Amino acid sequence: MSMKLEINEKIKSIMIVVPHQDDEILMTAGVIREAVKADVACTVLMATNGDYGCKDFSKGYARLRESIEGLQVLGLPETAFEIMGYADTGMPREDSFLVHLYEEKEEEKIYSSFCGQETYSLADKAELHRKRCGKGGLYHRKNFKEDLTYFIREKKPELIFTTSKYDTHGDHEALYDFVCEVLDELKEKEGYMPELYCGLIHSCAGDENWPLRDTDTFTCPEALEIQRVFPGTDVIFWKYRRK
Repeated sequence: MSMKLEINEKIKSIMIVVPHQDDEILMTAGVIREAVKADVACTVLMATNGDYGCKDFSKGYARLRESIEGLQVLGLPETAFEIMGYADTGMPREDSFLVHLYEEKEEEKIYSSFCGQETYSLADKAELHRKRCGKGGLYHRKNFKEDLTYFIREKKPELIFTTSKYDTHGDHEALYDFVCEVLDELKEKEGYMPELYCGLIHSCAGDENWPLRDTDTFTCPEALEIQRVFPGTDVIFWKYRRK
């Protein structure tokens, strides 16, 4: 069952929540461009600094700057880009920073990255926790969820786009779980119910096989339908139906 989501002036606001620099472009470049053209308020929230394997902050700084520049090409100003400033420790579930945080029962257990254990950002652009609390936040579940909750509650967008539960990158899967957990709690406590759309970047078919190259047609990755995610073959985003 295919669907077409139109981004037009009837939509009040959009939030895009992604794990790493480039995910916002790979998943929602078209959404961002259409939002800019329709003058729809659009915010991009970046969960990690994409600093996998880096022993200092240079990779995180560089990738954050690249995201800002890429979004400006699409017409989105730097003020619409918010940084959470958490770590990137690997793609497999067993290495994934966000999987570790999401599955952790001890809310304030610290998970260090290759270069530290506290949120950081650019010199001229503070990360969300520092804006909220006046200092960097330690890398644990409580801080991450509180930062995410704070920002979603503050903006209360009409539409939210994030990565899919069925993405094979651990951070992508776990970010979806975090977003859903926050939205379920906000629905119960405040009655806030945005539309949540999920996009796939790394599929079970393998990055070398999907998305298809040299075509304008988007197709379902091979074997994804076995997971019963959706029945059609032309779906890029699908709605999360919260309980």
